[in-house]
Amino acid sequence: MNPLRQFWRRAARACGRRVLARPLRCLPGLLGVLALVLSGSALAQGAGAGAGARGSIRFIVPFPAGGSADLVSRIVARGLGEALGQQIVVDNRAGAGGTIGSTLLARSSPDGLNIGLGTVSTLALAPSLYRSLAYEPDAAFEPITLISEAPFLLVVNGAVPARTLGEFIELARSRPGQLNYSSIGSGTILHFAGEHFNRLANVQTVHVPYKGAAPALVDLLAGQVQFMIDQVASFQVQNLQSGRLRALAVTGPARLSALPDVPTAREAGLADFELVTWFSLMAPRGTSSEAIARLGAAARSTLAGAELRELFREQGLEPRPSTPRELAERIGRDRLRWAGIIRATGFQLD
Repeated sequence: MNPLRQFWRRAARACGRRVLARPLRCLPGLLGVLALVLSGSALAQGAGAGAGARGSIRFIVPFPAGGSADLVSRIVARGLGEALGQQIVVDNRAGAGGTIGSTLLARSSPDGLNIGLGTVSTLALAPSLYRSLAYEPDAAFEPITLISEAPFLLVVNGAVPARTLGEFIELARSRPGQLNYSSIGSGTILHFAGEHFNRLANVQTVHVPYKGAAPALVDLLAGQVQFMIDQVASFQVQNLQSGRLRALAVTGPARLSALPDVPTAREAGLADFELVTWFSLMAPRGTSSEAIARLGAAARSTLAGAELRELFREQGLEPRPSTPRELAERIGRDRLRWAGIIRATGFQLD
């Protein structure tokens, strides 16, 4: 059975009619079902004639299973497997802000059978953040295509006595060093999104790193930390709708269709707090131009599919297929921008 058809059938059983009438309320359940369907699909592809002589492709994801990076990778892996007629095996290699998995990709054979997920953290932040980085993005990787981009939400625990971003900034100024924010780890874009907020808003909040989005969310819901900046999917929409969490601002240039009542940071009075993250598809340096072209064409075809685009948008993601050159230019622009943000914080890692 087609994996997406299988997904909707299972989701309908899990959520009933709400899967069509009110899909956002079912989003956490849908994502869980989707991860199971796609992981099974990725492993099953290639068992038949489509596997071919080219062998399976390893897709290195430098972040833990279960997060937004992992889910995006599995959605793309399914489409790539179908388009290429090859098995795509997702290989999660988390740690050190994504640099462990990225280092593994950089050292992999450039035979067209190794690809990986590139992010703002691993390609734009890491060169300025780490004193000793095991790879240099321009020299280590071949860009294939952008996959998607998304803004962040600044979200507070429902018990925080602030209904707007302005009120939250005033609260933080009145309690220097007493409010905490969680992230998926030191050196990640979410860590520096918080530090960037501190500087722009002239507040002092404390960073609390976690090993992934799930434990960070647990402590946000429990009130152990007061706020968090991350993508929509990480917060689980029902937590925002129930009031357990409160979204104060979107860091993108426009409001999200999934949360139309949440203003942008510019609308809320913090004009320069505009951050957009992205995912990309990369290969080790030296991968042939023919392989890059073949992988890029398959990825762009996958991203053009209506079902995939709808699944992305339910998570606040916008598909953004590109040429390798456009991706390289995007990495270069964001590297310059984040170098300035990191210098302003004075933060560095060994």
